[in-house]
Amino acid sequence: MSRKKLAIFSILSIFLLLSAWFYWGFFFPDPQALGPGGLASGVPPLLLLIWIGVPAVALTLFLLMFLAWSGRVATSSLVILFLGGAIAFFLGYPFASEFYYHRLLSKDLSQFHSLLQLKPPQYSPARDASTRIVFLGGSTTAWGDSAGIGWTDRVNEKLKDQFPNEKLDVANEAKEWFTSQHSLTHFSANIRHHHPNIVVVMHAINDLLVNADFSSFSIGPFREDYGHFLGPMRDIIRPHTLLGYFRTKMDAFWYHQPREVITPEFYPGLTPFRRNLTTLNELVRSSGGTLIVMNQPNLYRGDLNPEELEKLYMLNVEAVGENERWSFAAAQKGMKAYNQASREVAEQEGIVFIDLESIVPKSLEFFTDDVHYTDKAFPLIADRVSQSVAQLIPRK
Repeated sequence: MSRKKLAIFSILSIFLLLSAWFYWGFFFPDPQALGPGGLASGVPPLLLLIWIGVPAVALTLFLLMFLAWSGRVATSSLVILFLGGAIAFFLGYPFASEFYYHRLLSKDLSQFHSLLQLKPPQYSPARDASTRIVFLGGSTTAWGDSAGIGWTDRVNEKLKDQFPNEKLDVANEAKEWFTSQHSLTHFSANIRHHHPNIVVVMHAINDLLVNADFSSFSIGPFREDYGHFLGPMRDIIRPHTLLGYFRTKMDAFWYHQPREVITPEFYPGLTPFRRNLTTLNELVRSSGGTLIVMNQPNLYRGDLNPEELEKLYMLNVEAVGENERWSFAAAQKGMKAYNQASREVAEQEGIVFIDLESIVPKSLEFFTDDVHYTDKAFPLIADRVSQSVAQLIPRK
């Protein structure tokens, strides 16, 4: 074999080996990028395109180099081909990037709030209401069942049936993503001056997630005012370019390194959480009302099976960062600590407390994920909450 042929053979062999090494990396993707169930639940379209496209491109380049070095295709023709491709890329990229950027920011910006991140419902009670009842919390209070009927709607109906002669005004002022900090601010700025008679609040998991300051929702170490946590504004505040998108996907799909699974010794967010509930109680009382604090039902049972573990969205998707993620013990211990904090604040401050966690069985019959409910859970919650609220409504 001549030196020229040996050199060509060596170069082509190295190219094939490097291509194989590069391609093999896409069979070790980040489980986080695949979603619940991993590859068993389906291959992401982009990853499937990579699995097909990378070998096709590599074989095409190999064939072109072989044809050029064997003299069947002029080298100048290949140079022109590659230059044309490069020019087309540089001319087309700005337009593709602009399209991607506007698509990324195509969210309805009217849903965002400069102070509360997301706009809560505007509280406007009836002026002639004899009893004003307000519910505060996150998505587990704000959202309804498959028919759009929430447990707060059911409480409203039960109370009106029980007090037909009373003019009750029941308002659900909860909002997804809201923490105790959001609810405190919302009550202070938008609700307090209306002097509600009864305020019912439930928080835990959103405040718990704020402790995961390594997650993609955070922009720095934990702060007691939650200023490090972007929440729903993450993609608006930290958008990336088209190249950044592909770089992120490469990091996710190519030779992923497993994250460190951590269980924190303590949760710094418990301090502001207790303070927020205490301050909320002071504001409610100073405006002439009574506060009811509830702990949060959840699926965090000690003996969850694989199917149940896959459903834990907060644990598997949200409490995950580039290099770290929470263990199941971290989520279970944290939820227990936050629910216990709600109970302790209620006992210390003389607040009415509802042990809602004990009402909803910890199974997929009643939960769709960590804390969100199936249709079967809504009546259970409504029955228990309406009982406690009814005791605070004066009868005429």
